[in-house]
Amino acid sequence: MKLAMKRSAHKDVVDEATALLKPKEGDDEGDFVLTKLDTRIGTLRDRSIGWLVDSFHAINNKELILKSFKLCAVGPFNCSQASLTSPAALAALRDLPQTNPALHAELTGTSQPTERIVEERPFAQDEDFLGYDDESDVPVDVLISHVMSRGVAPLPAGFGVTEDGSLVRNGVAEDPEIDVSIEDLPLSVRRGKRTGKKNTLYSGDAWEDSDLIH
Repeated sequence: MKLAMKRSAHKDVVDEATALLKPKEGDDEGDFVLTKLDTRIGTLRDRSIGWLVDSFHAINNKELILKSFKLCAVGPFNCSQASLTSPAALAALRDLPQTNPALHAELTGTSQPTERIVEERPFAQDEDFLGYDDESDVPVDVLISHVMSRGVAPLPAGFGVTEDGSLVRNGVAEDPEIDVSIEDLPLSVRRGKRTGKKNTLYSGDAWEDSDLIH
């Protein structure tokens, strides 16, 4: 849902930027125009309704929702209704005072959890600090297909899975370190070259016999 919402917001940004960059009637092509996106609260509030609707339609799939809960697992249990109400889960809760007294005391409110002080940077934009690469360039249908197959089905060309399980693009265009030579590109995307021909304008018998040189 988060990816679908980000892609919907991304589309609004692209549409707005494209509209701003279009030359208006009476403007010269060489004129510099300052392009500034509308980030006012009212605009974002109005657009957010569309983001929510788009994300709802993107994941409105019963099988996908059930699979998501099932994949959210800890040990032998997961968040599906069948697992949470299973005899094994009820037995684990019943035996919790003996198997894990500290957790049982925390859940029943007989003890206070240890407070941990975490340094927060609410306005941080550094992905290294945030600990994830939250891009919106992966199509929602590719992600859904990957989740439904539990990673068994092969991914489309241009996509891969990182060590932490994230789905990313891995095409040549995504690698900033790669150095591509023009000879490595297919002929269909190369710039056309003229065929070299020998200059015959001032050579041959016609030039020798011309009255211009006498």
